Amino acid sequence: METDFDFKKLYAKPDGDFEKGTSYTFIIENKWTGHEWDAGKRIFISEINLLGGNNPWMGIYFLIAGGLTLGALIVYEALYFIVVKPKNEKAKKDKRK
Repeated sequence: METDFDFKKLYAKPDGDFEKGTSYTFIIENKWTGHEWDAGKRIFISEINLLGGNNPWMGIYFLIAGGLTLGALIVYEALYFIVVKPKNEKAKKDKRK
């Protein structure tokens, strides 16, 4: 079964900057085998931004969704304390009479 899934895992962060034209040596340890499904190991060097990836749109989407959720929470809480709670307290007072 062949899939088009590329698994990438952030394993390490270099301490300094990579310089153009310099050769680097990486040691890869075989801690798991993927021979059953013809998997291979590769090194993928990429830059990340403040939101954790090289594509900022997903991070921006999550920030917007979180902000909208927080806004809805504030509106619902305000409506509860302004509308629902006074009605419940009035109903409790009427029951006591």
